[in-house]
Amino acid sequence: MWFIYAFLSSIFASLRKVNDKQLSHNVHHLHLAWMMRAAALPITGLFAVISGHFLPGHSLSLAFWISIIVSTCITAPLDTAVYLQSLKHGQLSKTAPLLSLYPAVMLVTGALFLGQIPSVAAIIAVLIIISGVYTLNTSRSNGNMFRNIWGDRGTRFALFGVGTISLHTTIGSVAILESSPLFYAFWAALASAVVQFIYAQIVAPGKYRHPHIKLIAKNGTIQGIASMLYFSAIATGPIAYVTAIRSLSATLSAVFGAKVFNEGMGRRKIVALCLIAVGAAILGLQA
Repeated sequence: MWFIYAFLSSIFASLRKVNDKQLSHNVHHLHLAWMMRAAALPITGLFAVISGHFLPGHSLSLAFWISIIVSTCITAPLDTAVYLQSLKHGQLSKTAPLLSLYPAVMLVTGALFLGQIPSVAAIIAVLIIISGVYTLNTSRSNGNMFRNIWGDRGTRFALFGVGTISLHTTIGSVAILESSPLFYAFWAALASAVVQFIYAQIVAPGKYRHPHIKLIAKNGTIQGIASMLYFSAIATGPIAYVTAIRSLSATLSAVFGAKVFNEGMGRRKIVALCLIAVGAAILGLQA
């Protein structure tokens, strides 16, 4: 069941990325972060109430509180800021697939912190994903992937985002396992919205209303649905595999980016996206 949750989450996440890129050029990333999390609260709250997970149902452990405090105050704001900056300064069809590298990091963090040891097939699948990212960021005339990535501001942010996403996902998963996905999704979103609102007023004080409020509300709803599906997948499946299937959103985002933002879709980019998709599919099938 976790595979279905993760796959559907990837679809909604790809739709969100398209809207995120549009908004990143018009709204300061700190204000956009708290607005989007606040906009997702009705969906996450409704799911939590309907499922009976609005309240924890048991006493929460110290591990939960440490996880929720660190994730909402440190890793979530950092992850969101880096993510939005990568979309603002780079092509969606390149930054989104680059972010799909984080399952490779998740294999390490999942083994170290959660005791989830990856199989040989999982390692091979991640290597296929990495080869897809390499193909995407190189060309026949310039095969230096790191130079190409570091030479572009958007891909630099995306590369940094690989680390922040992995860290935030690992820390947040502790709170999920100590409570429930739907409980965490609502209360973590609420806490993150409040914390990031405070950060926005300190770093970038300004107006709260924007002419793009309808798109922000729409995107918040999409984010809420994607979060519900994603957290449910993490609670029922291995974190490294779930995040790898979620990385399929990178392939869909690249296709949408080429279509919506006229970023182009050459043969090399198609091959790269197929490699990324195949790697994620292998993880799902062998798990």
